[in-house]
Amino acid sequence: MKYDIQPKPVSGKWIAAAALVLVLSIAGLVYDNWEQDTVAAVADKGKAAEPTVAVAPKAAPASAATPPVAEAASPVSTATAENPLPPAANAEVAAWYAEGKKYMNQNDWKQAVPYFEKAAAKGHDGALVNLGVAYLEGRGVKRDIVYGCRLMEQAAEVGNQADAWSNLGLCIEDLPDPDYAKAAAAYQKAAMAGMPDAQLALGRLYATGRGVPQESSVGLYWMGMAVGSDPKAVRVLSQCFLTRECSKQYYDPAIGYALLLSEGRYVYKPGLMTRLRKWYREVKVTGDISERDREHGEAYWKEWSALDDRAMAEKALLESGAVKAQQ
Repeated sequence: MKYDIQPKPVSGKWIAAAALVLVLSIAGLVYDNWEQDTVAAVADKGKAAEPTVAVAPKAAPASAATPPVAEAASPVSTATAENPLPPAANAEVAAWYAEGKKYMNQNDWKQAVPYFEKAAAKGHDGALVNLGVAYLEGRGVKRDIVYGCRLMEQAAEVGNQADAWSNLGLCIEDLPDPDYAKAAAAYQKAAMAGMPDAQLALGRLYATGRGVPQESSVGLYWMGMAVGSDPKAVRVLSQCFLTRECSKQYYDPAIGYALLLSEGRYVYKPGLMTRLRKWYREVKVTGDISERDREHGEAYWKEWSALDDRAMAEKALLESGAVKAQQ
């Protein structure tokens, strides 16, 4: 319940002080949200390009098992490539899906869901993905993570699309009792197809040893693969080198600081919030970095500054010893 309040008069100097505190707090919140490496569910994204691999992790990643097929959340057509639906039926399903997308793009999920349900019942993988997102996020329907996961798993099995596998991994992690091995298996399929959010998520699981053997080099490798495709990947990789949370073996504040400095080239809107965020970063993130590590980090950055993000990440990973160059 929301209560109305009647504000009391406040003197001018306290208003100014409170405003400054509020601005700094907002800057901190913006920064904290910006640096989070959680992976968001994506509705109806296309397949990502195959990654170009120039480095390989020192430890070979354990092969992830294919996740089992969930019980059908709704009746699904048995049509396959060998036994397709008749052309008229295919056209009708495509029309339902198109109508659902039209309403979805207008952010009218209540109107979109019935059309996605019709198309999903006939096995349309795109409709299954979007219907899964609707239930996972409570868009136009009551939120139901378990049901949304079932739909996403159906979509992944039917269409074998990277976005469906990535979303499946995410929703599994959101379940009350997550099966991290199954989430890792889903992320692995999407990561191999080049989905950067899945690459970051898989890297995080390898770094923490959830659902897969704890292999820091494999975790850093997958995080590095996401650099250049996901805007937050450089920050995530930087944090792994700056702290010991990802890896004690490859902890290197100088490399982390160099990656952090690289973010300076992506300041698009200079202004008060940009300056506050930079100040907050200096205080929160780099406050514990020694002067020696700062100097080494600046030297790395001077050497790598002409490289694009992907090449810079590869240099950082090779320098750390977490990966080796492919022969």
